[in-house]
Amino acid sequence: MRQPSADAAHVQTASTPTHDAAEDSDAVLEEQINAFAEGEGNETVLRDFKSRPQDSLVTSIKRIRDRAEPTDQIRVRIAFLFCRLRYSYAENRSLVVEAFTNPRKYVRLL
Repeated sequence: MRQPSADAAHVQTASTPTHDAAEDSDAVLEEQINAFAEGEGNETVLRDFKSRPQDSLVTSIKRIRDRAEPTDQIRVRIAFLFCRLRYSYAENRSLVVEAFTNPRKYVRLL
């Protein structure tokens, strides 16, 4: 039996939305967050995030953030993503600035 390609999962039909909650498993979402946060922010991944319903996306990302250890670099990456999504900008900007001011606070940040 032939396996569907990775692109097949993102084919949109009239009856199914581009993204739904089942697609955004935490592991996949975390990989996408990490891909976004490389360098100054992967614009292709950012566009994908912006195409999703913001309420469910933010809820899923917050779940990953809240489950992470306080020193986990994913918290900084999520704050950077939230800044780019203009979600709680001031709070998330403060976390990003603090992380680069005190990078030792976060495991493997730099």
